[in-house]
Amino acid sequence: MVWHESATWRKVLKSLPKRIASAALELETDDGKLLIVKAHYKAHWSLPSGVIDPGETPLEAAIREAYEEVGLTILKGDVSFSRIVNRASTSADTYQFVFRALLPAGFNESSVTLQAAEIDAWALVSRSDVLKGERDYGKVILDWAHGVNGYAEHTFGA
Repeated sequence: MVWHESATWRKVLKSLPKRIASAALELETDDGKLLIVKAHYKAHWSLPSGVIDPGETPLEAAIREAYEEVGLTILKGDVSFSRIVNRASTSADTYQFVFRALLPAGFNESSVTLQAAEIDAWALVSRSDVLKGERDYGKVILDWAHGVNGYAEHTFGA
């Protein structure tokens, strides 16, 4: 029997902490502005994002969340990897996969359809807008404004 198929290995896997994973999509205009959303249950602005469903890849989740939260159809081939964020808090440790795509051709204000049950507002912001700090932005947006790519670590809470 192969080690990774053994009862011992299954026991080891069950003993390890479980981590939730989420995915987010940085949707940018041609001139470098970022689409952000304000969920009614968060104090800060964030990216279209959410938990990765069972059987779904991080990329599929990011695309699905963009469609659910702002009504935009994004194609897999138009998306690139931006970073993975190790997120540690007092309530959970998670990974967030962040992807990037340009907003679809012909994008305008009427292109956005907000998910009424979750999202209250949306906006387009530049890096300089974010760095001014006039809104409460989530850490993933601050990373975008600072040009962070690849790997990042965020801590939340005490």
